Amino acid sequence: MSRLVASNVKFPGELRYIIEILTPVDPNFGTLVFQFFHLVIAINSVFGDVFFYQRGTRLSRLLILKLGGDIFNKDNETFPQEERKLENEFSINLPAQYYLKGKTRNSWINTINPFRGSLILGTPGSGKSYFAIRHIITQHIKKGFSMFIYDFKYDDLTKIAYNTLLTCEDQKHLQRKFYVINFEDLTRTHRCNPLNPQSMTDITDATEASRTIMLGLNREWIKKQGDFFVESPINFVTAIIWYLRKYKGGIFCTLPHVIELMQVEYKYLFAVLNQEPEIEVLLNPFISAWKNEAYDQLEGQVASAKISMARLSSPALYFVLSGNDFTLDLNNPDEAKVICMATIRRSSRYMGPY
Repeated sequence: MSRLVASNVKFPGELRYIIEILTPVDPNFGTLVFQFFHLVIAINSVFGDVFFYQRGTRLSRLLILKLGGDIFNKDNETFPQEERKLENEFSINLPAQYYLKGKTRNSWINTINPFRGSLILGTPGSGKSYFAIRHIITQHIKKGFSMFIYDFKYDDLTKIAYNTLLTCEDQKHLQRKFYVINFEDLTRTHRCNPLNPQSMTDITDATEASRTIMLGLNREWIKKQGDFFVESPINFVTAIIWYLRKYKGGIFCTLPHVIELMQVEYKYLFAVLNQEPEIEVLLNPFISAWKNEAYDQLEGQVASAKISMARLSSPALYFVLSGNDFTLDLNNPDEAKVICMATIRRSSRYMGPY
């Protein structure tokens, strides 16, 4: 008992009785019990504080959500936007709405200079045509622009362009002609010749036309420009186009005639093409291979052009691309026009834009 008093430790009566009984066994037992109780109290305090803060945080969040009503924090994620319509003779102005301070407000997305390039991205069905494309068509037609429209979902955009053009009939300075190119419904199409001889004044024009056609049909060639078996078919098609341009004033200078003339046997074809002095340089590699009986090389050069152009061999395409209802100089100020081209769903891979 004297040892307990010396330690200056006070315990409750029952606990003091137990300690007095066990003290002879272990003199330090009273001190150990005291330290154990302090540890238990510390642990309970820590867990109590954590539990209190956790429940308090959840309670505060619950009260804020219930009383505030802004579950997704929209109020703190909005900012003032342009509400003025900034318009000029070239601008595109898209009407929009935005949310600010609990109110839905009207705004404008102003593209002051669309010539710097405009890219509209969106998944199918996201509303690209409804929100942007239709406004671009209607606003630019009303401002006197010529236009070429590739109508992927024919005739959605074609109707918009035609109806907008009708509203400009009373304004003489805004009058333009309207044309449709449709390879599937020949009862609703105009005819045009992309190889119009009047627009080809130099052999470089034939080269550009040939390169555009061949790269459009073989899109993987775009990365291989300069290769022998890429440039050879382009030169071959260029020679045929320019020969037809020079023959009898170009009355047979059409894409269908180019495709059919390519199918003639070499001995007859080269004899005919060689009559045009301006294409001798283009034909020289082909004629040399033919005379030296390097038929494998010759077939590699010419077959690429034949196979590619054969994809365009169809009565509907021949009919549309052999007429002269209009020319493709749509931005000609003396004969401005709006041209709509319907997509070819069965051949969109090589007949669509690239």
